[in-house]
Amino acid sequence: MSQEALAAAPQPGPSLVFPDLGTVTSRSGHRVDVSGWSWRLPDPLTPWVLDWTRFLPATQRLLDLTARFMAEMVRTRSYRSAHAIFGSLCKLHRSPTYAAAVGDRTPLRAAFFAELKQRQDLGLNELTWIRTWYRWCSLRDPDLLPRPDRAKVRDTHVGTNEKGVAIRRGDPDTGRFTDTEVEAILAKLRNARLTGTLTLQERVAVWLFVGLGGRPKQLALLRASDFRRVTDTKSGTVFHEIAVPRIKQRREGGERAEFRTRPLNPEMGAEIEALVRENEARFRDSGWEADGFALPLFLRNKPRKRIIADGNRDYALHLTPIEMGNLVGDAVAALDVISPRTGRPLRVTPRRFRYTLGSRMVAEGASPREVAWALDHSDTSSVGVYFDLGSDIVRPLDAATALALAPVAQAFLGTLVVDEAHATRGGDAAARISAFDRARKAAADIGTCGSFGYCGLVTPAACYTCVKFQPWVDGPHEMVLDALLEQRERRRASGQDDRMVVLHDRTILAVADVITRCKAHQDTAGVAP
Repeated sequence: MSQEALAAAPQPGPSLVFPDLGTVTSRSGHRVDVSGWSWRLPDPLTPWVLDWTRFLPATQRLLDLTARFMAEMVRTRSYRSAHAIFGSLCKLHRSPTYAAAVGDRTPLRAAFFAELKQRQDLGLNELTWIRTWYRWCSLRDPDLLPRPDRAKVRDTHVGTNEKGVAIRRGDPDTGRFTDTEVEAILAKLRNARLTGTLTLQERVAVWLFVGLGGRPKQLALLRASDFRRVTDTKSGTVFHEIAVPRIKQRREGGERAEFRTRPLNPEMGAEIEALVRENEARFRDSGWEADGFALPLFLRNKPRKRIIADGNRDYALHLTPIEMGNLVGDAVAALDVISPRTGRPLRVTPRRFRYTLGSRMVAEGASPREVAWALDHSDTSSVGVYFDLGSDIVRPLDAATALALAPVAQAFLGTLVVDEAHATRGGDAAARISAFDRARKAAADIGTCGSFGYCGLVTPAACYTCVKFQPWVDGPHEMVLDALLEQRERRRASGQDDRMVVLHDRTILAVADVITRCKAHQDTAGVAP
């Protein structure tokens, strides 16, 4: 509604008195005042406000019923859902029939719902909630609509949004990531630690979305105290784990009342441990500990005054769910990961990481209960879509295809050098990277490692996707490519799991990229790569 139309519309006044409903207890245990024209929903991360001046009731009775309906929504649903439901009801005036009833202060006619169904700017969820509101109200006041009209609204079919469409269709922009795309994210994420492309906080955000498939609010609620470093008393082995808040269940005691502990791989654990130390230093230096704030894992630059005013001081330094989603989206954008499927930068949303985790678990043989547990569902009713899928389709990959895809995939992250003499650490024999030449049954040098630390990864497969690798122009890279392609074909022909077949696809594309660059350099002899 335009500002002019809103100003001209009937507004709450002496003829409409808001019912005094007192307070209700939300499902997260907060007492919420629902007695006036503005309701503040004290979500500790994203406070919501229901501004009742946006809702245009036709009659006093309709206002009373709607207020009671929304009080029930605040009591039984999340604050975010309650806010969305209220937003749907604020669109009732888009029906000419409803707007006329507001103007005349007369009862509704069934035509209001048919008119809303025909609009293109209302989604199925919004229509469903409008019908739910009507049914709830009509049970308490059968005269809400004239008797002949009641069944027309009550029995109207709205339809539903089909669940899992993006997953089933394998949509390259909204569905799950392929294994190759995940490996591309992780390869560039690991290199970002060496290049400084991302901050430590950004790296941890990407790691947790990839590894846990969590919802943005779950990760925004994390605190430093949720991360644990555990040492096995017998073996001395160090393990890392993190307790993730559950957010979809009705609970007493607030947003962080129930957790599920998730194991972390050593790489994730080391990054989170470093972030905790970094945050502790910032927290201490800023004096926030003395001010009584809690220390989140993802720490904002300054406390939010509104959160403090709502009595949620412990959450004043947490990021919001929207900020959490933006953090991971911006981080992957900075990594500049190109999707081999589209040839465009990978489109990233938190939901895609959830789709990917569920799909990969199924491919690895997980049960419905295990998938539901990992995705923080209370039961298995929502995970069936993952079991309707096969694993990623294994497409043929030969040398010609690899060479054609290589420039798009951008899998090679290192620096091409003319020869060993031009490489960083070129004079250090220990820095040479070799591959086994089966024809000569001997090692053949292919490049130089520019890192001064020990990475522990398997050479040369891991080298071609490492930012520190310096392949030589005259190195036998075709030999490496042939060996990787032969290995891939043997796995495929022997019927191995698809995930094993595509295991080194990104490395294959990186080697092909090096070969292409070497040829371009040789074609322009004398020009430095």
